[in-house]
Amino acid sequence: MLTNEILSKAPHAFTIVCMHQHVVIEWGAFLYKSRTMAQAECDALNEADDKLNQAGHWQVIEYGRPMFVSETSED
Repeated sequence: MLTNEILSKAPHAFTIVCMHQHVVIEWGAFLYKSRTMAQAECDALNEADDKLNQAGHWQVIEYGRPMFVSETSED
């Protein structure tokens, strides 16, 4: 059984999305291990999009907390 202590040790994963008027219009293709790495990618994409006058703004979101299931079932 997964406890809160085990879940708190689960790795974080971050991805980037392009939002326009509170709607996700594009997802990034990669998962990042740290928010800093994902933010650096967002900054680069936002700078390029500003030069091209593109709609939307790239931002970092937490992808989710992976949950690991043991191979043996507990009945």
